[in-house]
Amino acid sequence: MPLANQTREKMSAHKIAFTEGNIIDGCLDHDVIQNGTILVNSATDEGRTYSTIDQVGSSNDIEIPGDYRVISLNGRYVLPGLINCHAHLPFDGTPKQPMSGKKVEKLIRKLKRSTLFQRAYAGKLKKNMVNALNAGITTVRGMAEPLYAEVALRKEQEKGLCAAPRIITAGPGICPTGGHANLISWIADGPWEFRKYVRKNIHEEVDFIKILSTGGVTDSRFVGEAGRVIMKPEEIEAACDEAHRNNMLVASHVQSPLGMKEAIKGGVDTIEHGSDFDDETADLMLDNPKSLRGYTAVVPTFSAAQAIIGRAGEGIITMTNVQVENSKIILERMVKGARACLDKGIRIGVGNDAIVPYVTQYNLWKELVLLVKYLGISHHHAIHLATLSSAKAIGVDQTTGSIEPGKSADFMVVDQNPLDDLKALAAPSMVCCMGRLIDSPVIREVKGVDTHRII
Repeated sequence: MPLANQTREKMSAHKIAFTEGNIIDGCLDHDVIQNGTILVNSATDEGRTYSTIDQVGSSNDIEIPGDYRVISLNGRYVLPGLINCHAHLPFDGTPKQPMSGKKVEKLIRKLKRSTLFQRAYAGKLKKNMVNALNAGITTVRGMAEPLYAEVALRKEQEKGLCAAPRIITAGPGICPTGGHANLISWIADGPWEFRKYVRKNIHEEVDFIKILSTGGVTDSRFVGEAGRVIMKPEEIEAACDEAHRNNMLVASHVQSPLGMKEAIKGGVDTIEHGSDFDDETADLMLDNPKSLRGYTAVVPTFSAAQAIIGRAGEGIITMTNVQVENSKIILERMVKGARACLDKGIRIGVGNDAIVPYVTQYNLWKELVLLVKYLGISHHHAIHLATLSSAKAIGVDQTTGSIEPGKSADFMVVDQNPLDDLKALAAPSMVCCMGRLIDSPVIREVKGVDTHRII
């Protein structure tokens, strides 16, 4: 039986009372609810089942209705499902995968025209999302994939036809000629071409728009190319205006101070990866009249840079010395930028950029460890960033991100206290996504990845 079907058969949507658990609700200013209870109720509307949290609190204060199934957590810890704000969903972190080069470009272009490849690609995507779900990741944001396969999988997931987290997808990215990630993006030059491909993606039913306004690491050819500004301000503004007219957020790949300033002035809603920035840029992030919501958030991705620096240095990843040096530069910029965001109250989301070897769809917990390492924050704060703060950063906080009444029943159960050791998040004992329960999660590890440290 296929893995997705195995998981699907273990999932169900019912009225459930989760009792005797220690609840970390995702809100930074809330204490752990000891011996807590969560009531999950399901309702069906137009053939779709929705499961929401009815009540949360001390078990002493909540009366469990007689028609509820009761699951005792026996003192285990419950926290919101993690949110991966930046991942490339068809990629699994396989070691030694080539990252760039003309041969790779030709191979990918050929495979994109192959029906057989497209089927295999969709199958890999589904397996990756089953893995992410079993790891307690209940929402993922797909940051550029060329075939709209994530749109198709999102539709299957919404109909209950497959096991997957909540999928928020950009479809193909949009970049200028010679831009970063051009193999998985539309190529646009000039404001009207950017508008054209924003419209194309909206027609294909994506959830948000991804542009790439600076160079990146994995296809860089000289030191300093990562972060080099490659989009004109008028192109950024055109893409943002077209998306915002359709009530869609815009995310931009940005890895330099100038790139940050120009993207934010153009109206970008989330900065992906990020960099250090000046006071003018900070003020704009907090009060951005051209953005859709009036502010701009930042999603740093420490795991990818850390993996490139560490694994390439050991000869494990196919990466040039230029790309490794650029990774070091970008990691330093990201750390400075994220620290400044914390200091100034700028919204932060969490992503691991799962596309780089050794960065998988299921080890997002390692990004939380890096947040603690580089930002000097508590485990509780790191969990908040990967749940409620991430939900706010990408615009789904009315639906998910915290264990609160009215929110979707998205949470994970772990045996040990993650406030003591974040590694507790590596192996959930239970996962609930939109009220559908996986009572014995199984993570299928990518061969060779978890035998190597990236932290």
